[in-house]
Amino acid sequence: VVVSGTTDRVIKVDGRLVAIGASDNPITFTSQAGSAGGQWDGLAFHPGSSGVLRYGSLRYGGTYNGTAISSLSVDGTSGVTLDHFQILDGASPGEASHGLSVLGGARLAASDLVIGGHTGSGVWVENATLTLSSTQVMSNATGVGLGTGAAITLTGNVLQGNSGYGLDAQSVTGQMGLGGNSFVNNGTSMRLWADVVRSDNFTGNTFSGSNTAVEFVGGVLNASTTWPALSGHVYKLLDHVNINAGKTLTVQAGVTVQTVAERGLKVYGALTTLGTASDPITFTSV
Repeated sequence: VVVSGTTDRVIKVDGRLVAIGASDNPITFTSQAGSAGGQWDGLAFHPGSSGVLRYGSLRYGGTYNGTAISSLSVDGTSGVTLDHFQILDGASPGEASHGLSVLGGARLAASDLVIGGHTGSGVWVENATLTLSSTQVMSNATGVGLGTGAAITLTGNVLQGNSGYGLDAQSVTGQMGLGGNSFVNNGTSMRLWADVVRSDNFTGNTFSGSNTAVEFVGGVLNASTTWPALSGHVYKLLDHVNINAGKTLTVQAGVTVQTVAERGLKVYGALTTLGTASDPITFTSV
């Protein structure tokens, strides 16, 4: 089935929407014009609603849908299943438009998605919980953006070619799960608080491309952790980062840590640097 929407119109789900295609026979939600983002408002799951979106695509949405400026929004519900689905090419005149927005206390587990071509975040989470796996988030202004109250687990995803940040978590100080993700050719790989980084949620990710920096907007290390060395990988401190008493930061051989003016690394616990003669550690200015 092909469902095509028109300007300023949206599918609003207060009941249940079931759209189950097949790998060789997908379902398509698109605009009538079928040529550019913002030509319709997309899909909006409201509180208490439910649904299944599987083997299909949503394209050319992204204007305000009554809940968010987003192609697909899931608001205040835990009853939506989303997998093997593409969310592409969303836009809104003069405003950042997200691909998938998870809001209002919603709890969503999604996998095997392709999300790309949005003027905001490919995935935006605020006051909600998202578990995302085996997904490509590519060619957006930001890959995954987190607002206040977001809780997220990212496993086995590829965040690639996003012009700003692969992951922008500057509004979140709680713990996140980040395992086995690949950050490729983003403007900057990550922006986050040091508080969220632990050895068990950070060391399984890979970074490649022209700018593989991880930016810390400040914070404290409340748990012992390791900053791993990866090819071309730089940690940038945009504000003070504190190592709390009783905690240890281990910096692996080959790591470069850069800081902006009047900011640095404050050690109240322990700092262990594991450089070698052939692979030193560098602390320097941006």
